[in-house]
Formats: sequence, structure tokens, C-alpha cells
Amino acid sequence: MHVNNIQFFCILLVLVTLASCATNDSSFYSDGDYDSLDTDHIDHELVYADEHINDDKDEPIGKIEIVHPAPKSLGCERVDAADGRSPNVFYINQRWYVTYSEWSEEFPWLYVRSRGVNDDSWSEPETVAYGVSEATMSADGDTLLLMAVRQFYKVEFSKTPGDDNWIEGSKIPNEKTYICDGYEPAHYLTGKDGHNWVVTSFDYNTGIFGCTTNVWLAHRNESGFDEPKQIGNGEAVGGVLNGSNMLLAGVHMYLSENGGETFSKLKGGDKTNDQIRGEGLAQSESKILAIQTYNYANKQNLVILESEDFGKSWPVKLIVKQDTLHTYKPKLSADGKDVVAAWFEQNSPTVQLITSPDGGEKWSATLELAPDPNVSVAQDHLSLAMNGKRIAVGVNLLNQETGEREAWVCFVE
Repeated sequence: MHVNNIQFFCILLVLVTLASCATNDSSFYSDGDYDSLDTDHIDHELVYADEHINDDKDEPIGKIEIVHPAPKSLGCERVDAADGRSPNVFYINQRWYVTYSEWSEEFPWLYVRSRGVNDDSWSEPETVAYGVSEATMSADGDTLLLMAVRQFYKVEFSKTPGDDNWIEGSKIPNEKTYICDGYEPAHYLTGKDGHNWVVTSFDYNTGIFGCTTNVWLAHRNESGFDEPKQIGNGEAVGGVLNGSNMLLAGVHMYLSENGGETFSKLKGGDKTNDQIRGEGLAQSESKILAIQTYNYANKQNLVILESEDFGKSWPVKLIVKQDTLHTYKPKLSADGKDVVAAWFEQNSPTVQLITSPDGGEKWSATLELAPDPNVSVAQDHLSLAMNGKRIAVGVNLLNQETGEREAWVCFVE
């Protein structure tokens, strides 16, 4: 039988698809335990999670304990002038900062605004650079550091007290990947000396299967940054540094115990990409907290995981919301024992937000935060920062009348 090129390609594609499905089924549904899970009584008893979360199937999963009233909104303010996107918030050296981009024609301008702890309004916008979609911030003493995301590379800017402008510095390069979007986020690690490390994502064009995103890590040297090295897959969402221990989050979690020389992929994260709708990572004193969407018995749940051995094990797993079919961009932030978790719900014009005053032991009721009741939340960007119990929330709104996005910052306590 003669098979032409088109027929051969179709047969090959079918075989690859079937193999992929078989692989996903065998890794996600393990030992037949999936069908035996009982979540009908989650409100008043513990149930057991299957292997894709726990190494030990006898580890229980419960629900968060809600004992505190919901936090209160202190007000929201739009920070951009037109078509603002990706407002990222930070608390550095006793000041609040927000970075955001304004898109003009095809490329964005990056801006920074700040305010003191007792200020009632934001400073005038500072222009940082052209062609930057978003940025993350840190500090080295009194020097502010800003890692800007350009289409095919990351570039650091700095500003010391007395400087009028942001100074462009070192780049974190990557081979250009054409056709792919290229604007992938970057994050300084949190923790002591975290500003010397950047976890980032870069697009890679696989060809027939399109663009995929990988997690990379770059370390500062005397003249800039070392060549980044690939750690794993997915979009980098953050990382924590504690001495020689390093924990990175993407599609999976990756742990290094030797200062970033080697990493191991942890089983505390989900094994299937399609279950990942977003992830947050934070350190509350000696405890590591992560937030994740997981699927139990055909029900997607929003879960907070806790580790007291820097990610080696996750014995505590608590459901925040059960049967959340469409939950987006869950994030975490912590300052000492004060913790905040936030996320989006499909078809809701608000940000969902809960807080804990004791490192995640007990939680508040949910605040539904609406920056502007007349404009819907875009559900494509969420940022958190903390100063004690004061919380800054950066979020995009989508104006249905103009079709433009708006960059907003809210304060909550």
C-alpha cells in the first residue's frame, strides 16, 4: 500500500497523541486509587489524596480552618494613564513600589511609581525603558534593582539614592526564539541575598508542536550574570533562597541543596501540565507555603501546601475551595507569620483574598475585592506584597467599552 507524505504525517500524529494520552493517564491516575477517593464528606472528615500529591498515601488532606473575619479593603487606585498592564507590587526599604507597562502601538513602555508607608497617593510615574512588558524588583542595600522583561532577553536596571534615572546594566541572554511571544516573566529569589539570583522563563520553539516555556536560573557574577541554565519546564513563578537551599516553582517544584549546582524535581507539585492554572510560593518564617490547583475525583480544588523541611516533604495539604472548576493565578505572599493568598474565579469581577496571622494555621473568611465595580477584572495578572498586615494587590482590569486594560493597585488590611 502506498502512503504519501500527508498520510504518513497524519498517522504519525495520531500515534504520538495516543502515546501522550497513555503516558498522562499512567502518571496521573495511579494504582487505581483515584476512583476510590471520597470528597463528599470533605467538610467534616479527612480524605486521602492519591499518589500524584503524596508519596505516602496515608497522608490526609483537610480543609483550612476559618476563624477570622475577612480583611477589609482600604481603597484602590488606577496607576496607569492608558492601556496599562502587569502591575507588580513590592515593599522595599520602607516604601511601596509598583511597576507596570503602557502599550503604545506594538511595544510597551515600563514605568515605576512609589509611595511611603504613610503617604496617601503614589508618586509621579518614572519612565524606565522602552520595549519592556513587565518587571520585578529587589534591592542590594540602598540600591534598587529592577529586572525588566524584553522580548528575547532580560535586562537589569538600578537606581541609587540621589539618582534621577534608572541605569541600564547587565542582560540575561537567551537565544532568540522567533514566532514565539518571547515576553516571559523573571523573578528575583526571596530571602537573604536573593537579589543575586534570578529565576526566569524563556520560550522555545519546538517546531511541529509549537512554543513551549522552560524554567531557567541565572546567578550574578562580578560583571553581570552567568549564562542561565535550564532547570525544568513551565513558567517560572518564583523562588526562595535560604543559605545553600533553593526552591524554585514552575510547572513542578525544584529543590537544590548545594547552592544551585544541581536540582531535583519534587513530588509536591502536580505531574500534569493541564492541571496547573497558576502557583504561588512564599516563606513564612521557617515554613514554606505553596498554593496550587489540584484535581480530586473530577473536582478541581484550590489547595495550600506546607513544608517545614524546605520542600523535601509536604505533609500538610489544606483545601481552600472545593470544586473550583475555573480558578486562575493563585498567589501567595508572607511577611513573618502574616500570610495572604489570592486568586481569580471565572465569571467573577473580583479578586478572592484570604489572610492568616499565624503562618497558615488559621485563616480568615474570603474578601471579594473589586477595584472598580464598573470594570471587570481581566484575570490575567495578579501580584501581592506585604508589610505586616498591610497588603498591596496589583491587578489588571479590562474595560469592555474601550477594550483597553487598566493597571490598578489596592491596599487591604
